[in-house]
Amino acid sequence: MIRTKIGTGVKLLWVVILMLGVGVSMAGEYPDPAKFSGPDACGSECHKGEVAVWKETRHALTFKEMETSEKGKEIAEKMGVKRPKTADECAFCHFTRMVVDGKVQVTAGPTCESCHGAGRDWIKIHGDYGGKDVKKEDEKPEHKAQRLEQSLKGGLIPPKDLYLWVRNCFSCHLGHDEKLVNVGGHTPGSNIELVSWTQGKPGKAGSIRHNVFYSKDNVPASVERRRLIFVVGLMTEIEYGLRAIGKATQKDTFATKMARRVKTAWDKLQLVSQAVEIKEVKELLAGTAAIEKELKLNNSAPLNQLADKVGVATKTVAQGYDGKAWAAVDGMIPYTP
Repeated sequence: MIRTKIGTGVKLLWVVILMLGVGVSMAGEYPDPAKFSGPDACGSECHKGEVAVWKETRHALTFKEMETSEKGKEIAEKMGVKRPKTADECAFCHFTRMVVDGKVQVTAGPTCESCHGAGRDWIKIHGDYGGKDVKKEDEKPEHKAQRLEQSLKGGLIPPKDLYLWVRNCFSCHLGHDEKLVNVGGHTPGSNIELVSWTQGKPGKAGSIRHNVFYSKDNVPASVERRRLIFVVGLMTEIEYGLRAIGKATQKDTFATKMARRVKTAWDKLQLVSQAVEIKEVKELLAGTAAIEKELKLNNSAPLNQLADKVGVATKTVAQGYDGKAWAAVDGMIPYTP
C-alpha cells in the first residue's frame, strides 16, 4: 500500500478544519418549480429506458418512503417540520416540485431534471433534431451543434459533462446544513463513492447503473471512464467539503465528520498524485501550504479560495483527460463492474 506524508501546512489545515462546524446548505435556494417539466416529459418518447432505470433508484422510491420512514419522522420532529414535502430543507434534495394547473405540487422524488437541470428552457430544443419527422441519426451536424449550444444555455447538464453532473451529485450528497445534522440527526451527507454508485454495485444502497448514455443495453462505463469518475469524484468532494467548512459556526457532529471526510478524500488524492501524472492535481497539492497564514477560526475566505482552486483544477481534469494512462489507480477504486 502506498503511503504519503502530509506537509506542515496541510496538517494545520486539518487542525483548523476540525475546530469548525458547518452552517450552509451547498445547494442554496430551491429552484423555481415553474422550470420543471417532470419525468414524463423525458420518458414519453425519447428516454423511456432512462426513466425505467430511474424508477428503480432511491431517487424515485424516496417520494413514498421518506416521509413514512422512522428516521424521516424522527428528523422532521426534531426540526419542527410537519410535512417534509413542503419544507425547503427536506424538499431540495428529496423531492421535485413543479407547477401543475397553476399550483406548486410535489410530484416525485429527485427526477431526471434534479441531475440534468430543470428542463423548461431546454427540453423542447434538446429533442428537436431539425423538424418533426427528422430522426436523431439524420440530424445535420450544424443543427446538432446549434441544438446542443442552445440546450446548454437553457440549463441542460449533459451526461458527457462529467464536471457539471458530479457537482450536481455533491450539491445534495455533500450539502446538508449544520442544524439539520446537529439538531435533526441527519447524516452529514451520503457515504457516496461515484464509481460504485453510478455503476450499480450490488447491495450498495442507492446504487444502480445509469449508463444509457453509452449504450441502450446500459453496460458498465469503460475502465478509462471509471478512472476519471473516481478522480473527479475525489476532487469534487474536497471542493464541496471545503466550501461548507468555510462557513462554520460551531464544533459538533457535522464539523467533525465533514472534516474527517474531506481529509480522507484529500489523502486519497495524494495517493493518486503519487501513482499517476496529473499536472493539475500535483499543482493543487503543492500549493496548499500557501494558505497556512490565512487559516483562522470562522474565516471562510482561505477555505473558499482553496475550494475555488480545487474547482478550476477539477474542471480541467474532467475535460482534459481520458483516463487511459491512469491504470495505476485501478487498485484504489473500491468497485469494478
